Amino acid sequence: MYNFTCVKIIFLLLVLISISGAIDLEPWNVPYAVEGTYKINDDSSGLPIAKVKLWIKRDTLYGLVQETYDKNINENPICTQCDGLLKNKPIVGMRFLWGFVEKNDQWVKGKVLDLQNRKIYKADINLSGDENELIVFSYVNFIVKVGRTQKWVKEK
Repeated sequence: MYNFTCVKIIFLLLVLISISGAIDLEPWNVPYAVEGTYKINDDSSGLPIAKVKLWIKRDTLYGLVQETYDKNINENPICTQCDGLLKNKPIVGMRFLWGFVEKNDQWVKGKVLDLQNRKIYKADINLSGDENELIVFSYVNFIVKVGRTQKWVKEK
């Protein structure tokens, strides 16, 4: 009887050690690495367009415009060119990215408001290997995906 109790205790300790080792693997680390503040630059000029913040809520990725850098418009620009619910809303504080779900270490099936032409596009987002940039492919869906790729730089 005494030996059987010792075997149970040893088995329980081995199970606990195995579980604690598995906890250190952090399989949830990759999806949440996209959260943070990013600077979006103009593709052609390289000048900054906006500073945005990305976060995850209920396994869905969202983004909010924190600041715009266009010197030709007033301090808090209004999205007069936007359609639908975004029309005539302030751009700073606007949710410009929504609906992304994580699949195979990338964020897919979301939508993004292009802050330059004020049109909404479907998009896919990948985190760069060094986790300092987001590669954002925004597109329209004809027979194939036609669009452009931007790199958003993570602020430290």
